[in-house]
Amino acid sequence: RRISAEAITSFLRMALDKEEESEEVGPISDDSGGTAASALLSAASSAELRARARDVEFPEALLRVVSELREYLAEEAEPPYIVSDRRLGKAVRLIRVSAAAVGAPKVVEADLLLLRHMFWDRNPEQGELVAQWLFRRFLEDGFGQKAWTFLLEGLRKRLRTGLQGPALDAARRDLGTLRESATKALDAASRVAQDAPPQEQCAAVEGHDAALGRFFWLSADDRREMAAVGDKASQGAVALGELLVEAAVLSKVAEEDEAPRRQGLLAQVIGSQALSEVGGEAVRDEWGDPI
Repeated sequence: RRISAEAITSFLRMALDKEEESEEVGPISDDSGGTAASALLSAASSAELRARARDVEFPEALLRVVSELREYLAEEAEPPYIVSDRRLGKAVRLIRVSAAAVGAPKVVEADLLLLRHMFWDRNPEQGELVAQWLFRRFLEDGFGQKAWTFLLEGLRKRLRTGLQGPALDAARRDLGTLRESATKALDAASRVAQDAPPQEQCAAVEGHDAALGRFFWLSADDRREMAAVGDKASQGAVALGELLVEAAVLSKVAEEDEAPRRQGLLAQVIGSQALSEVGGEAVRDEWGDPI
């Protein structure tokens, strides 16, 4: 019986924290315990590399991606493929070891492309399915940019009505929540943009350019795909930064206690009419919303 989707991220963290001492760095074994080839490193070199790998960060967000990939392969992929818990644990450990082998301090999105070589059974085309799913997942919903833009527009409309009392307090809280969530999305987009292979590496001849460095093992096509992911993340980060600037200004204005001054400032920021321009106070319900 496989570990549930809800518990898989915690399981992966445990798999990283409790690495099998006897596990050598080499080809990942199949689920029956067999291997396709002998270990690539000596026992001493393998132990030293595994020790270094323990200091490599594996971000929680990327563990969630691995978890989602397993569910996709089992529930949606054609043909479906069940990744055992044992293989899953070995896979995340090998990804971390791979990052350690090139001297990286943390696992990044591109490292997960190694899963294309681990998450297939009898049909190598399943590996390509894994890679394409990962590329789609890395670009999913523009790091929430559309959602945050939609929420900010809703807050603009609410503030234009001259909120007071509990309704104003709710808008202030919602602005704070939006800023907190969008800041996390900005951090994620900035991290992906920074960690992706730069575009100039895409023209390098595979295996013949020292500049490939961190991502020497990626194919030319994969480097181009990941560079495109980085570009999209960079664009998302810029858009989220602009959104956060406006949200910060609106939060500052919304904190103004005097209603006429607050509405006057909103008129300058988002086109809201000051109370003096609309003929005095609007009729409101008990929550402060206009009727």
